[in-house]
Amino acid sequence: MRPALEPRYGCCHDAHNLNLVDHVEVEDPYPDGDFDPIYAVVRAGCTALLSQIRAKHGL
Repeated sequence: MRPALEPRYGCCHDAHNLNLVDHVEVEDPYPDGDFDPIYAVVRAGCTALLSQIRAKHGL
């Protein structure tokens, strides 16, 4: 017998309950909440991309 769907949790929850997804929870890589290094990398990448776009379009 298939488990009942639980729409209050959404389709991802239902898919997990029906074993339709291969999803494994992992430990939080930043348990202390220090996201500054990641934000710095993302910010640098966005800045570089924006610079390339501006140069390409002569802005």
